[in-house]
Amino acid sequence: MIDKIDRKILAIIQKNNKTSYAEIGKQVGMAASAIFDRMRKLEKKGVVIGHEARLDSRAVNISFKSYVYVELDNTSLVEDTAKKLAALDNVLEIHFISGSDALLLKVVAKDIKEFSDILAKKIAVVSNIKNTSSNIVLETIKETSVLPLSEN
Repeated sequence: MIDKIDRKILAIIQKNNKTSYAEIGKQVGMAASAIFDRMRKLEKKGVVIGHEARLDSRAVNISFKSYVYVELDNTSLVEDTAKKLAALDNVLEIHFISGSDALLLKVVAKDIKEFSDILAKKIAVVSNIKNTSSNIVLETIKETSVLPLSEN
């Protein structure tokens, strides 16, 4: 279980993971060493699961994004299919969803041609995939991985 102070620490590091323990300590009224201990415990509990840098996709020549709905031949094999799709670098997210489609993928590429190749040569050929349909993102209004942490 995480307490109120842990939630404050998590809110701070979600906004800027490079914030020093000393600065976090000032903001929550604790010593840097106590923040270090709490962070280590949050990592050990699996609350903090990574420290990735967020990149501007355009700056690294990845300007195409699509959401791909995947219909399966056999939904009892969804985990195996999802594992195969998860191995693809251009697939950023995989969600098991309700409805006629079993999976929703977030796929990125440098352009529509690369996306078309990924879809035809890497995604559609995975065993157990019956059909795919895509929604192409025209513009991203908001994209974040920051979770809303309540005080409860």
